Amino acid sequence: MKIREMVSANPILQITYSAIMTVIVFIFTVVFNVYIVQTRGYFNIGETGVYIAAITGGPFVGMVAGGFGSMLSDVVLGYSQYAPGTLVVKGVEGFVVGYLAMKLETIFRGKGKRPIGVLLGILFGILMYIIGKEFYVGTAEISINLFGANTMTIDFSEVIWGLSAVIIIILVIGLSWMKPNYIGYILSTIVGGMTMVLGYFLYEQVILGVAALAEVPFNTMQMSIGTALSLLVVSTVEKIWIEKKEK
Repeated sequence: MKIREMVSANPILQITYSAIMTVIVFIFTVVFNVYIVQTRGYFNIGETGVYIAAITGGPFVGMVAGGFGSMLSDVVLGYSQYAPGTLVVKGVEGFVVGYLAMKLETIFRGKGKRPIGVLLGILFGILMYIIGKEFYVGTAEISINLFGANTMTIDFSEVIWGLSAVIIIILVIGLSWMKPNYIGYILSTIVGGMTMVLGYFLYEQVILGVAALAEVPFNTMQMSIGTALSLLVVSTVEKIWIEKKEK
């Protein structure tokens, strides 16, 4: 991506972009939260910001924005006990995604790689449906912290997760079919997301002494949603960037 190349070539621009993306990660994390009363399932869309920062800015930007933006979110939202772990875990996640996205996008260019994108789309859809129907069915409290805190209550059903799965499948397959290099981005978020899930598991189990295994599906859901939304945003930003350069 041209934005990443430009940012990586200029240390001052890299620092500036890192600061901007730190704010973006913070906003993505605090602005939208979902809590399922029955299962106590909770997720936010903070991974979206981390992946956007890493894919568009590279490993350094992903590390700084992912670590500090997410840590600040924990402090503001009242989860200060997670802040030290979040700084490290999300920082590592951002670095891994940024590094792998940079390396893998060249490998997966070409129409011959399209079947991999189809497979990944189907797997993401199945994963979202299974986790959604198991842990996110029931009364949901949705908090939107934009210009003041607002909370609404809706009921999540298996039908909603079925439709969400179909949308994820269409989105991932569509983007990877049109732009096979996005398969590299998808794989980078999967690996980075796995480091996040493992990192929080170890932090909660060893440092906080809580039931860490129970958090694994919720963190996995954040990874899945973050991958889908970040691909959509990156594709839009890339299109705008190309159109601007052509004028």
